[in-house]
Amino acid sequence: MKRLIVYLVMFILVIGVVQWKKGEVMKSRSAQKTTIYSLWNENGIPVKVVEAKKKAFAYASLFPAEKKSSLESISFLTDELQKQLNVGQAVWTECQGKVVRGKVKTISPGREFKSGLYPISVAWNSNISCEYLQVSFNKKIYNNTIVLPEDILVLENDQYFAFLLEGNKVVKHAIKVKKRLNRFFIPENVIKEGSVFVLEGKNFLKEGSVVSVVAEHDLPVKIVNEKVKTTNGET
Repeated sequence: MKRLIVYLVMFILVIGVVQWKKGEVMKSRSAQKTTIYSLWNENGIPVKVVEAKKKAFAYASLFPAEKKSSLESISFLTDELQKQLNVGQAVWTECQGKVVRGKVKTISPGREFKSGLYPISVAWNSNISCEYLQVSFNKKIYNNTIVLPEDILVLENDQYFAFLLEGNKVVKHAIKVKKRLNRFFIPENVIKEGSVFVLEGKNFLKEGSVVSVVAEHDLPVKIVNEKVKTTNGET
């Protein structure tokens, strides 16, 4: 009988210890969550931002090519893409981790009978060893223009806005898109140079949220259009 009482007491003690441990773990987790949100309330929600700057940048496009010799490649392009190129136009490609530059050598005025596409040849300034290439060229040069990443945009009621930084708080700023440039855009409405918009961390924000800037995004000097017409359609 005494042995049974001893076992019963030990069992009760074990259950008590387990429940106490469980309670301590829950308190710890709760304290950790409270600490995160209290830090946000105290210091602001961490965000990455981008500053609107007027600058010159190139909107580049690309097309596929096949090596013809160590200093020349051949491409077969659609009418739309062929019209964007000129003989002597500067182009570049990347082969085995190195950038190789060249110029458009010839543009056929007529289509090839078999493919129905226009043959284009490129002369390279140095030897190329890659059999297949992606050739880039500047489709358009924009000067003194504000361009911003599409990631700043938030869609609400079929209209775009972005979170504009004012001091240590954010406000909703309506945005109209004039032209899209492959993950970037040129705004239609006037945006003051030097305006700072939230790029990352938008999901936690609302009008008037206090924020803490942890990083600033650098705008590119070249934007590559990856969706162009090739021999196999759109890539």
